[in-house]
Amino acid sequence: HQDQPREMEVLEFALQALYLADITRLPIEKAFRSLIHGAGVDEKAEAFALGLAEGAHKRRDELDKVIKKYAQKKMAGEVASIESESLD
Repeated sequence: HQDQPREMEVLEFALQALYLADITRLPIEKAFRSLIHGAGVDEKAEAFALGLAEGAHKRRDELDKVIKKYAQKKMAGEVASIESESLD
């Protein structure tokens, strides 16, 4: 599908804006606009990606908890796998 790379690109803008806002403490919309400026993204896709970024930014504490929960489980599984391999 020809639109798919463009859709992925705007999703990447949303993720990059979240990261930029986090490390610079810029407001999420300003971070997003600084990244997408001049990228040639149509208004509909831009609005969608900004909405995603804003929504994730508003729920970042909740999302951080979920990410930490699953990251800890993954790390525990990896440690157990390493320990198992070292016992062999």
